[in-house]
Amino acid sequence: MSTRPPTKRETEEYLRCGLLGHEWEDYPQDDWHIDMQSIVDMPVSFLCVRCQTIKRELWGRNSGIVVSRNYVYSLGYTETLRGIRDGYDSNAYTSRQSFRMEYERRFLGS
Repeated sequence: MSTRPPTKRETEEYLRCGLLGHEWEDYPQDDWHIDMQSIVDMPVSFLCVRCQTIKRELWGRNSGIVVSRNYVYSLGYTETLRGIRDGYDSNAYTSRQSFRMEYERRFLGS
């Protein structure tokens, strides 16, 4: 995992994911599938094409319900969004509000 600071482009993509939500695609290459094979549950993975977050879910084979879910975030993603949240009064703003205000500041010129 890289320890370099995120580029401006990466930071913009991280902010878009924090604000708009992730842009998921199937991610069948995730090795997690091999470890989680089960007769009862089906492992699936998705990759965000903007920020490279991986979402892993176990689906009930006979029910279709999500049995479990976890995320694997890049270091740059978590540090960038934490920095944005910490830059605003957490008692006054939700994370999504902070992302909106930061988006406005960076991209809309306010």
